[in-house]
Amino acid sequence: MKKDTILTFLAHLIVWMNIVLPSGSLFGINVKFVILIIFIIYLILFNRSYILTKTFLSMIPIICFLMFEIVYAILFKEIDTNSMLGQTKDIFIFFTYFYLLIFYFRNNLISLSNSIVSAAAFVGILKFILLFYGFAFGVSISELMNNIAQYTNTAIMTLEVSGGFLFRINYISDSIISVAVFYLLTEIYNAKKIDKFMLIKFIALSFSALITMSRYQWAAYLMSIILTNLLYFKSKKAIATLIISSVFIFIVLLQESVQEMILLRFDSKTVDVSDIERVIQKNSIFSAIYDSPLLGNGIGYYIPNLIRSDVAKYLYELQIPALIMQFGVLGFIILLLITLFPLFNNLKRKNVLWLIVYCCVIGIWLGGAMINAILFSSSSALVFVLIYIYSQKSRLEN
Repeated sequence: MKKDTILTFLAHLIVWMNIVLPSGSLFGINVKFVILIIFIIYLILFNRSYILTKTFLSMIPIICFLMFEIVYAILFKEIDTNSMLGQTKDIFIFFTYFYLLIFYFRNNLISLSNSIVSAAAFVGILKFILLFYGFAFGVSISELMNNIAQYTNTAIMTLEVSGGFLFRINYISDSIISVAVFYLLTEIYNAKKIDKFMLIKFIALSFSALITMSRYQWAAYLMSIILTNLLYFKSKKAIATLIISSVFIFIVLLQESVQEMILLRFDSKTVDVSDIERVIQKNSIFSAIYDSPLLGNGIGYYIPNLIRSDVAKYLYELQIPALIMQFGVLGFIILLLITLFPLFNNLKRKNVLWLIVYCCVIGIWLGGAMINAILFSSSSALVFVLIYIYSQKSRLEN
């Protein structure tokens, strides 16, 4: 087996593990971390250590930022050590995955993007299989999802829709759906002929977005379609796709199960239950921001009487406000600049419309962090990778 074949297999495996198994755990074993370590070891053994060197050099700004935040938290704040190290690890891992993958696939970014989109579509297919299995054999979907969550240590949001086939399955890595839809549609519009596998991926991603039963996911999905068609508004293929998609969405909306799902998701009681936690978080987080607005309350900081997760106490649904609470306005701006720098460095196209659409796609990703804790995770790093790849390939496309 050739060295490059082994490394490429491991790199693609990292992608699939981060999307299909975002927690990285299987029967108590952190498979994702094991694969990452093996990949790094093989990079060294196969004389590809220059990839690690490039990764390290690119990460110097974020490493310096994290070191400053740790020193600041230790000297001036009383932060729980586990939380401090936990948030440091999350941010460090995010950048590690991003730079490792783009440097390894630097000459074949399309292969990396195809792997990311395919893995996201595969999750949609898995969701359909689970729903079909439960419906066909009378198995409780809720119990089935609880078992999967237990064995994989993955948080899966579920909600039963009465009187129908559908059931809410909202996966940790579902934040990639909208960006994957946007990227896939640009591929379809630029293809000389329609690839049936691309259409299958699009349908799988659309189904996956539907059963997240997330108002944000639904809005982001529709926005991705609108943005893509805005970018390719002169393309006959884009017009045809928009018409077909509109007809398909209309037919789907006529289905009783889908109507029941939408009514349930927008029911005042369901909305209140979903939003009350965010309202409580907003008041407490903004109060903490006012206490230390410039430099923040320290990395890993959490509000003692407002803990949403015992595993990661520093995470909140309102993640961007929480980051401002932890790093302060100044720290958050620096972190944001470090994060977005690779997305705007060496852009391959300067067209105004393209730039507006591109910024909107980034906004969709960042906007999710206003209502869900989706930033700075290994699966979120792949969303980041996909946006980066799009920025690097657009010069060659119309």
